[in-house]
Amino acid sequence: MLLSFEERAQLARAKFLLENPSLAAKITAAIEIPIEKGFGQLPAGWRTTIQEATNKALMSALNVAVGTMGIKKVTNLRQRFIKALWPCPAQ
Repeated sequence: MLLSFEERAQLARAKFLLENPSLAAKITAAIEIPIEKGFGQLPAGWRTTIQEATNKALMSALNVAVGTMGIKKVTNLRQRFIKALWPCPAQ
């Protein structure tokens, strides 16, 4: 299979992007571990509060996103999203 010039250029660009992460990706990777360690050192009550607030924010964003899709049965779709993306949601 022969690739056109445009396809080869796209492939070269994709390879470059995979081999050279963006500055944002590098910064995220650098701060991710200290943040995870910091959460591990929080008192249990604080961790629970942060998890619940995060869950509530994600569910609100999901409801808004699903609402823009014009789907009538939001509850079933929401439950499927939760099971697919978050195997152990906070209850």
